[in-house]
Amino acid sequence: MNVIVHIDETNKWPTVLSNLSHLYEHWQQSHDDGIIELLVNGEAVTQVRQDADIDLTDLYRRGIDVAVCNNYSNDKYYQNKYKPRVVSYHLAL
Repeated sequence: MNVIVHIDETNKWPTVLSNLSHLYEHWQQSHDDGIIELLVNGEAVTQVRQDADIDLTDLYRRGIDVAVCNNYSNDKYYQNKYKPRVVSYHLAL
């Protein structure tokens, strides 16, 4: 089973990270496999930068993909102000 978890509000980061951790642990215990991806857009993108308070290291270590909406990442304000960590950029549909 593949899962995409979406976040677009900065105040939801603790909940989303907790949910991803629990999902990953459940998959490990039940020997399920698939892809877990976190899709970030809107104001939550501000936390996907090198100097952000949110630490995504655990997600990368667990193989959870982090994707940033391409529409938001093309915004000139975002490009000039933020230096993103290693993430993949996906086209918004």
